[in-house]
Formats: sequence, C-alpha cells, structure tokens
Amino acid sequence: MKKSSIIPATAILLIFAMFAISSVTSCGQRDRNDEEATFEETRKALEEDLISLREDIDNRISDVDARINKATGEMKESLEAARNELRNEREKVEHAISDVRDAGESEWDNVKTRVNGVYNNVREKTKQIADDIRSWFE
Repeated sequence: MKKSSIIPATAILLIFAMFAISSVTSCGQRDRNDEEATFEETRKALEEDLISLREDIDNRISDVDARINKATGEMKESLEAARNELRNEREKVEHAISDVRDAGESEWDNVKTRVNGVYNNVREKTKQIADDIRSWFE
C-alpha cells in the first residue's frame, strides 16, 4: 500500500514542479512582450514626432517658395539660401526617420539618443531660420 501512495504523491510533486517552471517561463515571456511593446511604442512615438517635424519643415519650405516668387534681388537670394538650409535640415530628418524605422531593439538606446539630438538640433535650426525670415519682412 505504501508504494501505491508514493507514486501519486510523486506525480503530484512533478505536476507542481512543471506548473512552477511553466509559470516562470510565462512570466518571463510576458515581461519580454511588455519590453517589446514598450520598444515598439517608443519607436513609433519618435517616428511620429520626426514625421511631424518633417511636415513642419515642408510647410516652411512652401512658405519660403511663395515668398521667393514675390522677391527680387538680395531678398530673393537670401530666401533661396534659407530654403536650401531648410532642405538640408529636412534631409537630416529623413535620415533620422529611416534610422528609427531600421533600428533593432539591441541598438535602440544608441539610435534613440542620436535621433533625439538630431530632432532637437533640427527643430532649433528651422525655428531660427523662420525667425530670420520673419525679421526680414518686419
């Protein structure tokens, strides 16, 4: 009788051990999925910010183009130079968008840091260009 009662007890212990291992794996997987979701959410948010910045630059370029069509002489040359600067800044944003889209999770921290720097620099530069243009017409 004792042998038959040991087998069910052993089976129960094995079931508990398998459940415990399964729970650890599931929790680990759940944590991993949360990290991936956070990575994807962060990447998507940064991409959206960059796209918004690109749209802002496109609007500024359109505004400068409209002013170029009405300008003459030195003013026209200054506006064309400003437009070229805006186009250069837009190109930086395009590269940053591509970097964000192509970034893997293992390199994300480096890409995010670099792209945030690009974002801040381009935003500041385009604001300065817009302020300069505005001052020419005051």
